[in-house]
Amino acid sequence: MALESTTYIDGLVATNPTGTDSRSQGDDHIRLVKSAVKATFPNIAGAMTATHTELNKIDGYTGTTAELNYNDVPTLGTVEASRTVTADAVGTTTNLKTKKQTEIVNAVGTVSTATAINFALGNVVTAVLASGGSFTISNAPTSGIYGKFKLILTNGGTVADPWPSSVKFAGGTTPTLTTSGIDILTLETIDNGANWYAVVDGLNMS
Repeated sequence: MALESTTYIDGLVATNPTGTDSRSQGDDHIRLVKSAVKATFPNIAGAMTATHTELNKIDGYTGTTAELNYNDVPTLGTVEASRTVTADAVGTTTNLKTKKQTEIVNAVGTVSTATAINFALGNVVTAVLASGGSFTISNAPTSGIYGKFKLILTNGGTVADPWPSSVKFAGGTTPTLTTSGIDILTLETIDNGANWYAVVDGLNMS
């Protein structure tokens, strides 16, 4: 009798049994088919209702189980509740409309030496200027991208000119800030921080 030996269904021979095999030996073929089917699909305990078209959709899929189970866009890092806000690969958004906005505060602390304001850490900065302190600004947005930050500065008049040369005030004149109190300034750039255009929003906010 022509009886193949296999564990899984891909080893079954479609031409077996042959026409010369005894009918009484057919049970060996039936047992082999049943064994191969169970070994190939060990975890199927109910009706498989997916069609071949549906199963073929995942042919060649190389992602993880977790990625296959993503069922909402925010899981992938894009907010799309009303489909009016989308972002491309570099984070450019269109049709942005907000009702409530909050921002991370970059608390620099006491500045008594040359200290960097890291633009990447937040667009609202707090600092307390002490004798000997000065500022640099790092991680400005790339040229052609507008960026700004708000500086809430305590005792800014302690040092006459704590600013790097890239900070430009109106008329080229550095303002006199409050020695004991809070001043608020806005600094803006469009050229990767080569120039930070500074405006005093308020002095001695007491």
